[in-house]
Amino acid sequence: MKTALLFLVTLASVALPAAPRKLAVGATPESVTRGFDGDLFVSLMGVSRKAGDGDGKIVRVHGETVTDFATGLNDPKGTVFAGGFIITADFDTVWKIDAKGHKSVLAGPKDFPTAPTFLNDVEVEPSGQSILVTDMGAVTKMRDANNKLFAVDSPEHKAIP
Repeated sequence: MKTALLFLVTLASVALPAAPRKLAVGATPESVTRGFDGDLFVSLMGVSRKAGDGDGKIVRVHGETVTDFATGLNDPKGTVFAGGFIITADFDTVWKIDAKGHKSVLAGPKDFPTAPTFLNDVEVEPSGQSILVTDMGAVTKMRDANNKLFAVDSPEHKAIP
């Protein structure tokens, strides 16, 4: 199995970063966030990259030790620590994961205005009251050959053969 390396920079109390260190966390690392007990949590997309395959996971990095934290995900991508949970975007579902690694659905496909096709990232809204989610498959605007911007469901779009 090919092992990817995560480059970690230890943050000091001064503005100068410590020397980078290499740590093998597993194949296909995508995102990292600091969470429970100050540990790092890294999302690992599954190697097949297919919805429903369950081969993605989030690992916990505690010092030099890497352990599975939440398994059975598909392709977890963006992660954030918010409200005492790790939140991650995974194809068409946003997961909420507690301190023991138990996951529950925060938002599923039917919770979105349009069914998501490739959720990519999550972030906490500045007030801390909402989670913002991006969907790479949610294209709402296009440009024509003259660089004119128009909506996907517009007459201009419908006229494209």
